[in-house]
This record gives sequence, C-alpha cells and structure tokens, in this order.
Amino acid sequence: MEMIIEQVKQLLKFASKRRRGQLLGVLVLTMVAAVSELASVGAVLPFLMAISSPELLWENETVNRILLNLGMDKSSPLVFFLTMLFVGAILSAGISRFFLLWFQTRTSYAIGSDISSEIYRRTLYQSYEVHLSRNSSEVLSAINLKVKDVINQAIGPSISIVSSSILLFAIGFFLFFIDPLISTISFFLFGILYFSIALFVRKKLLFSGKIMASKQTEVTKVLQEGLMGIRDVILMGAQEVYLSAFRNAEIPRRDATTNIIIISQAPRFFVEAGGMTLIAIIAYILVDVLDRSTIVLPILGALALGAQRIMPLLQQIYWSYSQLHGSQASLSDILGLLQQSDIDSQSTIQSRPINFHNEIAIKNVSFSYSSEKPPVLENIELTIKKGGCLGIVGETGSGKSTILDIIMGLILPKSGSLLVDGVKIERKQLKEWQKHIAHVPQSIYLSDVSIEQNIAFGIPKEKIDRARIQAVAKMVHLDKVIESWELGYQTLVGECGVRLSGGQKQRIGIARALYRQVDVLVLDEATSALDHETESIVMDEISRMSESLTIIMVAHRLSSLKKCDSIIKLNKGNLIELGEYSKAFSEL
Repeated sequence: MEMIIEQVKQLLKFASKRRRGQLLGVLVLTMVAAVSELASVGAVLPFLMAISSPELLWENETVNRILLNLGMDKSSPLVFFLTMLFVGAILSAGISRFFLLWFQTRTSYAIGSDISSEIYRRTLYQSYEVHLSRNSSEVLSAINLKVKDVINQAIGPSISIVSSSILLFAIGFFLFFIDPLISTISFFLFGILYFSIALFVRKKLLFSGKIMASKQTEVTKVLQEGLMGIRDVILMGAQEVYLSAFRNAEIPRRDATTNIIIISQAPRFFVEAGGMTLIAIIAYILVDVLDRSTIVLPILGALALGAQRIMPLLQQIYWSYSQLHGSQASLSDILGLLQQSDIDSQSTIQSRPINFHNEIAIKNVSFSYSSEKPPVLENIELTIKKGGCLGIVGETGSGKSTILDIIMGLILPKSGSLLVDGVKIERKQLKEWQKHIAHVPQSIYLSDVSIEQNIAFGIPKEKIDRARIQAVAKMVHLDKVIESWELGYQTLVGECGVRLSGGQKQRIGIARALYRQVDVLVLDEATSALDHETESIVMDEISRMSESLTIIMVAHRLSSLKKCDSIIKLNKGNLIELGEYSKAFSEL
C-alpha cells in the first residue's frame, strides 16, 4: 500500500497549482459535510425521543437547559420543532454530500485531463529515436484508456479514502457518545471484516490490474493496425486474423476488469446484511436482557441512521482500496510516460538561431540503430553546397533514409558530426536547424481536414495565408484539380487522404513543403507516384523558386535526378561519388 501511496503522490506532482488548490477545496467541503452529517445523526435522537417519550427530554439536564434557552417549555410544540430540526439537518447533510461528490469528481477528472495533456506534450517533444524505439499504441493506450483507469481507480479513490475517513471518524465519534460499548463493538466487527477481505483479495487485485493494463495496450495495437491497414486486410481476407487477435486481448482484459469490479462491490451485500442483523441483536439485548425498552427506539433509531451512514463509508473506503490496487500497473505505466525526458521541449529556448549561408557537411559519420546490428552508415564524408541539388541512390537498406534523418537532425550520429557553415549541430540546436528544412516523404501523412489545412500543416486555421496556398498548389500542378471540386481548397481529404489519388497526395506533400519557404528541401521518393510529365513540371517549378534553395533528393528512378548537380550512391553504408547526372547514368 505504501508503494501505491507514493505513486499517487508522484502523480499529483504533475497536476497544476490550480488542481492542488482544488484538492484543498475538497478537504474543506469534506469538513463541512462532516459537520452536516454530525448534525443529521445528532438530530435523530431527540427527534425520536420526542415522538416516543418526550418526558425523557425534559429529564435530561443538558437538553432541558438548551430548550429553556430557546424559550420553550413543556407546553411548546416540541415535536414539530424537533421534526423541522431533523428534516433541516437531513437536507443539509444531503446537499453538502452532493456538493462534495460534485466537486470531488470534477477535481479528479480535471487532474486526469492535466495528466493526459502532460503525457501528450512530453511524448510529442521526444526525439525521433525514441519514437522509433516504441509502438505508438503504448502512448495511445495510456492516454485513451489508462489515464481514465487512473482517474477512476487511483485519483478518485485516493480523494475518496481521505474524505470518507474524515466523515467516518466524525459519525463514529458521535455514535460512541450515544453508546460507547455498542459503537465500539460495531466498529470493531465491521472494521475487522473489511480488513480481512482486503488482505484476502490483494494479490488477486494486483494480478487483475496487470492483466488489464497489458491487454489494454494490445487491444489498442490490434485496433490501430487493423483499421489503418484496412485496404490490405480486405484484399488479403485477413479479417479473422485481426478479429482473433482482438478477442485474445479483449476477453482477458474484460475478465480482469470484471474481477476488480466484483471484488470491489461484493462485500457490501454481506456487510449490510450483517449490520441489520447486529441492530436486531442490539434491540433484543436492550429490550429483553437489559430491560431498557423505554429508550430502545431512540437509541436504535440513532444507531440505524448512523449505520446507514457508516456502512456506505466503510464500503467506499474498501472499494477505493480495491481500485487502487487494481490500478497499480496502469499507474506505473502512466508515471513512466510522465517521467519522460523533457529536454527537447526546451531546446529552442536554449539555442541561438542557426545561419546557413555556405554548406552542409557530414564529417566521418557512422550510425547503427542498435549494438546488435551492423552499422547502417560507416565513416561517411559529404558536403552539400547551398543552392545545390544532391541526388542519392542506392538499394533498399543501403542507408539512404538514415543519412536524410541525420541531415534533418531527426537522429544524431553515433560518431562524427553534422556541420552547418562549420558549426557543429548539437542536440540543443536541432530545433533551430529544422526550421530551415522541409521534408517530403514517399508516403504523405494527411489529416482528415481540408486541402488548405493539409498544405498549411501545423498552422492555425486563422493564420493560413490563402494566397500562398494557391501559389504553391499552382507550382505542383494541382490548382486546376482543386478548383474543379465543389468545395475547392475546403474539400476534406478523408482519413489519411483516402479520397485522393497517390499522385494528388504527393503533390499536396510537396506543396506543404514549399508553403514553409525554407532553404533546404528534402525529397525522399517524393515524386514516385507522379507520371514523368507531371514530375518534370513540378521539378522545373521547384528549381525556379530560388537560387539559394538547397535540394536533397532520394529516388529509385534515375530520371527523377536530372536536375541534380551531383549524385551519390550508398552501398551497405558506404558512399560512392557518381558526379553529375550524365556520368551517374553511364555508371549505373
């Protein structure tokens, strides 16, 4: 339990100051609710005594003095007064408990929202190497499912344990005042019962929580892969494969969740039955054994109302305890993502602008994705002049994409250096260097928004330069097609651009790069889906853009590299200079 408490403390450190202030507000409301509960339970005893034996009230010195101070005597409508007092106390308790629940729930979910946002922020700012090393379903599962579990099974229950314990102590203290012996025995029996059950089910809860957390990630992974690859799934008839994988993850997840819910809720029914049995036994003892029949109704009424308040609180504490243990695995996963390095998000603030006037140089660069695999690049030396056009060819796996990633600052070389105008690019300078670069991959990512928003990717809609959008669309020979559509540049492209052809997607990708008006353009098989005529028109437009625009192209089709000043070939991580297009064509 100590470990879970420590994890919850660490989790709350990532909540904003406002949320921590709201937690104090929950504590204040809990105190108000405790006072209201005391008033409601305290009012029942004089109320029932006034109904059953009003003379007993006047015989009690304390009550007698209070009534006289209120200006009442034996002829006053005591029953009516105490009835109104009891009803007011009950209503006050109900209202205060409602506001406590409302504020407590809103605070829990607000903290959960803070945590989801912080996980997403830290994940987005991780280096490209980190994203290469893990499956995105881990993060999606954490934000979509595990944070929700942590809200419902860790944050909410933690707050609930504190507030319920305060209320329980307040009501228990008052019941002890009414009848110390019976109250002590009742508390002891109920407490031992819940404590024993909690110890008995602890391991089962932890095991179910681990299953639930791991299978949630699997469910997200299967759903993501099946739906993202739906075209191939349909063509290959692989529906049953993905459905089977989904069932194998979903059924254990569902069973684990069910176990946690049942274990959390089941004791309530037995304890409630035991509570009523205990009250019946107390009634028998008071009437038949102790011969205290004159006060049996008031005492039983007070105890019954107290039990009606106490048993739900005990159940709430036990339920919260169960949920906390069931959420431990998800809590660990969430903390792992929250504790991701936050260095990259600060790199722009810490570095000065990078100036690019002369050349990009790669000096003695080697790179390997893991120590178990051979180097992808080995001792590479390369210089790219500003305003030049470099073509890169090579077989699949020769290191073409890796060298592009190093030039773009997405990954850092294991040895050697990337230099811009003689200045070595360190990690803290990557963001500034990347402001100079636009990248067009072979597979273009498109959001399910308008053509306009996809071209101006990452720019708020109200800040889009529509004249610039139309200009770059014309450069990539796409303007007439877009303008022929009913909604023009406001046409939605569908999920991942499903409503567009491959060539249209690639041209949107090139237009997106040109919209940024950078001085380094990286084209990684960016024209592979275009016919020769369209490719030639697009490349001519790009070449005419600016003499200072540096272009780096990767292509399997050698004809795509006609505009290049020089061409290199990568072969098993080694670089071979091929020279200009005519010489490269004869050698290849």
